[in-house]
Amino acid sequence: MNYKESHANYCELEVLDYKKARLRLVEPKIEYAKTSLNWTSNNEIVQYMGADFSNPSLEKEIERLQKIINSTDEYSWMIEVDGKVVGNVTLHDIQEKSSEFGLKAATHTILIGDKKYWGQGIGINVTRTVLEWAFNKGGFEVIFSRALEQNVGSLKTLIKAGFEKIGTTPPTWQNFKLTKKQYLG
Repeated sequence: MNYKESHANYCELEVLDYKKARLRLVEPKIEYAKTSLNWTSNNEIVQYMGADFSNPSLEKEIERLQKIINSTDEYSWMIEVDGKVVGNVTLHDIQEKSSEFGLKAATHTILIGDKKYWGQGIGINVTRTVLEWAFNKGGFEVIFSRALEQNVGSLKTLIKAGFEKIGTTPPTWQNFKLTKKQYLG
């Protein structure tokens, strides 16, 4: 069974509102491991992710991508700009968040792994496209996200996308939530 078959309503997405380049969200594949290893090996890039990327290796990155591909508790897309993979966006922890909120829910995470693409509006456009899919095709009712207070770019993206701040978690995580009702207005 391939990724699309094991993830109900999953599809690759074209980010139509982004005019600087062709921006697409494509299926995660092991062949991207060398590219994503460049991101996970760079502390400046992963410092705000809240995950352990210590001692990176191609073997570990292949394992990490294989777990993403095999997981039925998340939806994942690689961010592609003009055919080049530059990041990743996921809706994950579906079981945990659905249990917490009592409705189909997930945690949103985005990483622009290629620093050349920081500050170009990719994060907000990708986030809006994923939210559109989540609420209109994915059957989600609540999307949770969080960002460290030092990660100004992510905080701006979440607020611009319509998320509401719902609190803080130590050490300095800012927690956000967006419901389908809020998003569709």
